[in-house]
Amino acid sequence: MRRAALNALIAGAVLTSPLVLAHGQPAVAANGPAGLSIAIHNDNTEVRSGDALTYTVVVENSGSDPVDGRLVVTLPDFVSAVDVGGADRSGADLSWPISVAGGEKVTETVTGRIGEIPADEVRVTTLAGVYLGDASEPAVRTAEADAIAGVADPAHAVRDRPATAPAGPALGWIIGGAGGVIAVGLLVLVMMARRRQSRFSAGGGRS
Repeated sequence: MRRAALNALIAGAVLTSPLVLAHGQPAVAANGPAGLSIAIHNDNTEVRSGDALTYTVVVENSGSDPVDGRLVVTLPDFVSAVDVGGADRSGADLSWPISVAGGEKVTETVTGRIGEIPADEVRVTTLAGVYLGDASEPAVRTAEADAIAGVADPAHAVRDRPATAPAGPALGWIIGGAGGVIAVGLLVLVMMARRRQSRFSAGGGRS
């Protein structure tokens, strides 16, 4: 029941925001350093068990001041890291110390292989975020979600929508962008809830 509710949250978030999972769309920090943004993408449109996924993560600083922190990529529990480009590993998290000068960008790549996909998954979702100092919450975070072959997913064609949607007033894009922020937030909450549930189960129900 709990997993079904989380999946419903994901589907609802995507339906309210056709732009949030568009290929390579960056997320911009709302409360972090001005000009800090992050994007994650791969070249897959549909995935299945056994597929390899190579993610490219780009952290860009369009501001004038340098930004120092940690880049953290979180793979789904059923995706095994194959090539992490020197990242430190902690469970499902892969992290790199980064320093991005004003007007510069940092790029990292991660390759993983999909194991057996749980029957109630609707997408393969990987998170990427930048943490500043000792912060426990990211200054900016985004997600890449791939449709699973053969799975009925209301967001299956989400990546096609920005290119094929008819032109409309600027208000429509503003609403879509706001929905995108909400949807990414919901995806992040879902991923965190699933990880907490997995750790709780592994610990035999201990707090």
